[in-house]
Amino acid sequence: MKYVLSIPKVIAISLIMASFLQAGDEPTNVRVATPFLASTSIEVAWIDNCDDETGYELQVRPEGEDWFTVVVSPANSTLLSLRGGSPGSTLSFRVRALRAEENSGWTEAPDVTLPSEFAIEAGRFIGGTVGSPLTSPPLTVYTVEGEGNASSFEVTDLPEGFVFDSSIGTFSGSPLAPGIYRPMISATDGNTIATTFITLRIKPALSGPEAVSPLPGFLFLSPPIGPIRYDLAPHFQDPDTSTAIRFQTNLGTIDSILYPEACPAHVENLLNYITRGDYNGAIFHRSAITATSGVAVVQAGLMKLDNDENFTRIVTDPTVVDEPALSNLTGTLAMAKTGAPDSGSSQVYFNTIDNLNLDGPQSNGGYTVFGRVTTESLPVIADISSLPRGTYTATIDSLPQTLSDWPTTTAPEGNIPAPAELVQITEATQLENLLSYRLGPDGDSSLVSSSLTDTELTITPVPDATGTTSIAIEVRDLDGTILPVPISYCVLDLDFRPLLSPAGHPAVTFRHEKTPAALSYEVQSSLDGQQWSTVWRTGEGITSSAVISQSDLGSAWQLTVEDSAITSPATGVALLRIAVTK
Repeated sequence: MKYVLSIPKVIAISLIMASFLQAGDEPTNVRVATPFLASTSIEVAWIDNCDDETGYELQVRPEGEDWFTVVVSPANSTLLSLRGGSPGSTLSFRVRALRAEENSGWTEAPDVTLPSEFAIEAGRFIGGTVGSPLTSPPLTVYTVEGEGNASSFEVTDLPEGFVFDSSIGTFSGSPLAPGIYRPMISATDGNTIATTFITLRIKPALSGPEAVSPLPGFLFLSPPIGPIRYDLAPHFQDPDTSTAIRFQTNLGTIDSILYPEACPAHVENLLNYITRGDYNGAIFHRSAITATSGVAVVQAGLMKLDNDENFTRIVTDPTVVDEPALSNLTGTLAMAKTGAPDSGSSQVYFNTIDNLNLDGPQSNGGYTVFGRVTTESLPVIADISSLPRGTYTATIDSLPQTLSDWPTTTAPEGNIPAPAELVQITEATQLENLLSYRLGPDGDSSLVSSSLTDTELTITPVPDATGTTSIAIEVRDLDGTILPVPISYCVLDLDFRPLLSPAGHPAVTFRHEKTPAALSYEVQSSLDGQQWSTVWRTGEGITSSAVISQSDLGSAWQLTVEDSAITSPATGVALLRIAVTK
């Protein structure tokens, strides 16, 4: 298709679309691109730093004139595409967050000069995964005659991990971190420059649990004083999961991992419904198949049953701005919407096959994938998809509505599904614990007993028992991937006996185990119990002058260590202690 420039000669700018969210107050990093297409002549982007805005007000100021408001965009917006403007005119733009109590301040006001007789393709978005290579599509440039050529391209705000080809205007590489990136591409014919944004939405790469820091080994002295309780949670993370939800249904549990870094507005939107309890009782009202619908999805969020078991709509929040880019692959979670842009609200769907026809630019602004079902929950989605489906007319809040592809646990006996025949989300929650912990095979239970409650490990030594053992902790993520982590235990009987050496110095006789080799003993002395000095360490060896006697007990040494720096008669109490580390 040929695109020909058609630019009005008066300032008449209107809203086309908007996208994404973060947290704070005044917008920052306002940037303006000028594709100069008849459909999209100006793009304004910014960073959303407000978490309670009702919208964003965009103002424009033609050179030599006053500011005036062009549009108020929806909450969570960060990109506006506009049309209008005169070739060669210079415009300034500024944005502020509108809030119920007090609006934010205005942003800085960048200036742009609209090109003349030269334009570049606009509105492109790309989805990707951390660590996976991707290449941006070449952008078409236009003149008044149609498609044209650029003499060169440039880029700003290119994320790390990518390189830019200035001859064809594309970039390639592998993203280093999840998030939203918006490089600006500029094209020139040698006289005029046209610019546009490309939006990248990057999700985390699949991974299993990993250790953030190593677990310590545990040392006990016999007889034991009591159990040790230790929180495992700070030592582990799941790099591909920062936010997750659970739909408990009458057919099983559906856990989903969300992508707040790539699609923050949609994640926040669904969590709001879940937090209020709006999804408790929600009905799966659609199980579409390609033969009749062109897609295969299972969908929920339209309605539920009230206390009298009548159908009632889920009360919807304001619609959410589109955040398309990620692909509608099997098992992904996406926002259902009407034929209009930015029209998603309470309804979500799970892709039961690769619905690639839902990817890319769409007349309704595109479909936003903002999460995925965990590996262990995929069978539940498949089970719902395999259920009987039919077309039924239900009365929802006293109004009849016909629903096609309505799944039921069995073929309904009546004209509409009965409550017992519905597929329902009995409870929807945001998951607090993204990892779970389980004890693996026990080591020598004659030395210690261990138990796990949530993330807390409790270790209790067995009285009068000494030795070394280990157990495995299994750290499991929501996909069922397990990281085995060994934990070592060492129970020691020091047989600690203080005495005076033959030379009249304070000394101590104790048992020094030979294994494990990582054990280090340190004898310390003090005259006041406050300041301690080292008398001897394992690293100095048993031939050190501080060791005045030694006996080989087979698995251990019996050592006597004296502090020759303290002589008899002592002027006060001399204190001795032994520190054991691993």
